[in-house]
Formats: sequence, structure tokens, C-alpha cells
Amino acid sequence: MPTPAYPYRDGQEDLAPDFALSAWKPEDGDDIDLVIHVPENPSATKLASLPLIYGLAVMTLEQQGVIARQMNLLQIAGPVTEAAACEAIALILQEETNDQPV
Repeated sequence: MPTPAYPYRDGQEDLAPDFALSAWKPEDGDDIDLVIHVPENPSATKLASLPLIYGLAVMTLEQQGVIARQMNLLQIAGPVTEAAACEAIALILQEETNDQPV
């Protein structure tokens, strides 16, 4: 998959992230399109940033089917509402450690 152009304005090329991933659902299908940005001219000597390694980990989990299995587990009790998904995401995003299952 070719790397799409990251939408920055003229003069802001240095603001492009080391890694960015967006998930989109096409209007005419049930699949999810992933839009992925990685550095255009990666260095063979510079160490990869943590965001780039994180992106590699996420994409590895996707390739191995781990994400699809987790999505199936999340829906085992039935369809997940938008409100329930947003509530679970908010819980995960909390700064403090929590012991509530998602």
C-alpha cells in the first residue's frame, strides 16, 4: 500500500508525524480502509521513533488477525452501540490506572 500524502500546509512539512493511522469505512462496503503515513525518506541510521514502532506493533497485530479476533470478542454479547464504544475508549484514555474491564 503506498503511503498517502499527509495533509499539511505549505511550510509545515516538518510537522508530519512519524506514524499516523486512520481507519475509514467506505460507504459501499463492510471492510475498513486503513490510511497509513510513515516517513517518506526513512533513514537507515536514525533509530525508529516510539510512534513508528507502536504503528508497526498495531499493524503486526492486524496482520496476525489479533485485532479481528478482539473485535469479534467485543461483539460476542451482541452489537456494540456507539455510546458503549465511546465510553470504553474514554475509560482506556484515562490517565490514571483503572481496574474496570473494557
